[in-house]
Amino acid sequence: MADFPNLPGTYAELTDGNLQIVEVSTDPVVAVLGTAAQGNADVIYPVTRPADAANTFGASGTLIRGMYEVRFGGAQNVVLMRIAAKAAKLLHVGDDAGTAGITIETFDKDASAGTDLYIFWDHSLERLVVTDEDDTILYEMIKDEIQTDLGSVFTSGTAESAGTDIGTETVPIRMDLVTTPGTRFLDGADGVNATAMELFEALHIAYASLEASQLDFMVPMDVYLDTPNVADTPTIAVDYSMAQHVAAGAESTLDLDNSRVNPNSLYVIKDPLGGGSPVRLEWGTDFWFHAGAGTGDVDQIEFVADLAATDTVDVSYNYLTTDGLLYFRTWEESGETMFEWHHEKYKYDFEDGSVYEYNEANFAWQLANFCYNLTKNDNDCIGSIGVRPFRSTALKDLANWAGTLPTYDANGAVTVNGTGLAGNRWMAGKLMTVNTYTFEDNDSLTPAATDTFDLGHEDVVAGSVYCIVDSTTERRDFTISAGTGSGGVDQIIFENAMLGTETTILVTYYYISAQVTSQRGPGFNATSDEVADGTPLSPNVDIGRHISVVMAWPILFTPVDATGFGYIATGAATYAGFVSQLAAHSAPTNKVIPGIASAFRLSKSRMDDLVSVHYVVFTPRERGTIVVDAPTAATSASDYTRLTTVRIVNETIKRLRDVLNPFLGEGITTPQLNAMQTTTDRVLTDLIKEGFLQRAEASISASAVERVQGKANLDLLLVPAFELRQIFMTISLSAI
Repeated sequence: MADFPNLPGTYAELTDGNLQIVEVSTDPVVAVLGTAAQGNADVIYPVTRPADAANTFGASGTLIRGMYEVRFGGAQNVVLMRIAAKAAKLLHVGDDAGTAGITIETFDKDASAGTDLYIFWDHSLERLVVTDEDDTILYEMIKDEIQTDLGSVFTSGTAESAGTDIGTETVPIRMDLVTTPGTRFLDGADGVNATAMELFEALHIAYASLEASQLDFMVPMDVYLDTPNVADTPTIAVDYSMAQHVAAGAESTLDLDNSRVNPNSLYVIKDPLGGGSPVRLEWGTDFWFHAGAGTGDVDQIEFVADLAATDTVDVSYNYLTTDGLLYFRTWEESGETMFEWHHEKYKYDFEDGSVYEYNEANFAWQLANFCYNLTKNDNDCIGSIGVRPFRSTALKDLANWAGTLPTYDANGAVTVNGTGLAGNRWMAGKLMTVNTYTFEDNDSLTPAATDTFDLGHEDVVAGSVYCIVDSTTERRDFTISAGTGSGGVDQIIFENAMLGTETTILVTYYYISAQVTSQRGPGFNATSDEVADGTPLSPNVDIGRHISVVMAWPILFTPVDATGFGYIATGAATYAGFVSQLAAHSAPTNKVIPGIASAFRLSKSRMDDLVSVHYVVFTPRERGTIVVDAPTAATSASDYTRLTTVRIVNETIKRLRDVLNPFLGEGITTPQLNAMQTTTDRVLTDLIKEGFLQRAEASISASAVERVQGKANLDLLLVPAFELRQIFMTISLSAI
């Protein structure tokens, strides 16, 4: 700003920190996915000037830190994607019933989204107008016909016959303050403090949007191989809580006792003032769930209809004792991917009568599956992911963190589980109890008591139990009590002794019919179900070859460090940046990563254990911090356990794609096939001369049937230039 604002002249302002200019690069593309407090979300942002990117997305979150870390490692061609941010939404405009109507969604995705937008809705004309604080029309729609759209909001749905106006044309209502019948405002979120499950959802959506992108390296920030997972008992604890609340007056909200509540497990019973039958309140219809909105950051439920004084509400739910991943399922609804999380493998849905199966979630498998699909379809991609940090640098804590290897038999099967990172089931294999679930369907059973009913089995999956009274086909309220029935079976306990001995009931449920202890892992396998615990492809496809699991937590000195002493972070991003600037046939093994320091030193025996199960390990040496070894996360049975092998094959495929793509769309004639053969041989010869390959053979063919189908086959035999990892010296002495 000029010092003399009233005087004419030319004034200059010098900005600092902008000298890092990134030229347009043909280097490998390194993609960083992370959180930020501002900036466009869910779209690729190419970094041309790091300072501009930092100004665009801000310092909060993991995205800009990730950008600096991959560049610190050596990456020259970086793209960013902000994830986990949520738009604000105004639901059910033009529908007093609050079940359908128009949804208004903001383009901006942060906690303040919608607070600077104003809504006018004329129901009789079906006219929607969205303006800003200056009364500029940003969006206008009349009877589903868009008149103006400046990209500030998106809409979906249509109005119903019964609806209420919102504001007036001259006095619109701020979007977050709309309270007309049926409407519901949902806050946006910047995603900076996203939970593990929110990050998993965000990555699921991001990976789907990037499936055709030209990316060479993928780095999802601050998600880990060993993020606690309900499937990996006992790495995560899911507790049960039940509480009763008596309203002191008109109340619209109720603070729960805990945070990290699984809203899918909420069971809310309301006993109305003055008696009457207790009723179950449904999530999304009778109440809303807000994570961390209560006093002390506990979770909260908000009632659609306020409680009256002395109304009694019984609430039960499951909650996580630490941030982690439950089982999940996904489906598509109106073009949007929907997620649902559950603490158990199966759940009965009382709304549609279906039993749903939930799947295991793991960040490393998710990344490997993305890179596998991207490589298979169009472009070769390598992922880099870290592990959770150590408790402290005390020797005991480091030893527990690094852990011990499992004990294996002569066939390589685990007989005694390992611990810590060395015993991780994805990397080393683990003996785990696998449940077999059986469905039980019982009709017209007669209870022996008025308030309980013994089920036919123990180990019943509580969330899968469905129970109705045949005479009224009404679902009754109950809880499941484990092992309290006759003979130790599980038991239904009905609320308020609502059954008589003459009443018949219908009960269905899943129960654990068998428990088998078997080895799970090591390895990451592609599945036909696109989930970690889905049906493996046949023949097996080891997708671990597409990722590196970095256990290092070095000290970094990037521009996000405000202390001058550096900060400790997972080495996954730095490692990806470092590898990106190496030739494909040059391994990171034994190379110094410039500018970083080691936060700790592991013994050689522990490093040897970790390398044996394919972790990327850093260690300090006099010349700097080096990469001890550069494996992939493929199992030892794979041909692709070395990163250089994967990169050499990827480089070969990339070059062949580039030269063979021009033949697509042309005729499959013998001269064309010969030309393709010649072109292929030339590429392979160049790769041999450049040191990528030792030997290569190629054969292009197309049968008569394949020519009709427009197909040609290229069979390749490659002998990569395998990296030198060990040098053995034999030394003898002579007296002469």
